[in-house]
Amino acid sequence: MQILHYGNTFVKFIVKSPYLGDSTVLIDPFQTKTWGLRQPKMEADVVLFSQPDYDKKLVQKNNFVIFQPGEYETREISIYGMNAGDAGETIFIFKAEGITVGHIGSLKNTNISNDTQELLNGVDILCVPVGGNDKLDGKQAASLVQIIEPRIVIPIYYKYKGAITKINDEKTFLKELGAAKTEELPKLNIKKKELPADEMKIILLHQ
Repeated sequence: MQILHYGNTFVKFIVKSPYLGDSTVLIDPFQTKTWGLRQPKMEADVVLFSQPDYDKKLVQKNNFVIFQPGEYETREISIYGMNAGDAGETIFIFKAEGITVGHIGSLKNTNISNDTQELLNGVDILCVPVGGNDKLDGKQAASLVQIIEPRIVIPIYYKYKGAITKINDEKTFLKELGAAKTEELPKLNIKKKELPADEMKIILLHQ
């Protein structure tokens, strides 16, 4: 599995299947004019939106698009969407290559239901917003991460070079989780057998 973060809550995953080859999953792509960050042109097989009022221009006719809670299966990828707020926001868990990934980019506070917490507990990789404003801030995100205990944490939605939105940087989050090992990469390539066994790792992905 390959993972890239493009700023805001936009994360790209490339997953492999012995039968279908590579599949590209995009979560929360955005318009350049909205965030000031360069939006790369890319093909996708699956596109997930944590907000129901997504920009229809960001998807193509052949995309498998999900923007609401439910259980889905496509291209050997199992996807589960859960309600995350009163405005119809959705958080996602998907499984591919034997790796379970959680994306909670739409969370605004840590008041999640017991059922949601149970589903998130023990995910292998967790993409979590840390920049505050209208989403989790550094302290809230750290608190939730300590409960969920993923093997790898990928901070998203924080102050990104070139972005025009005023949100906080990732420093508070990293300070709250000071004991965790942190690594900075342009992209993460990971296999199930390579997941950390005894410690949680934080990966900062920068383009």
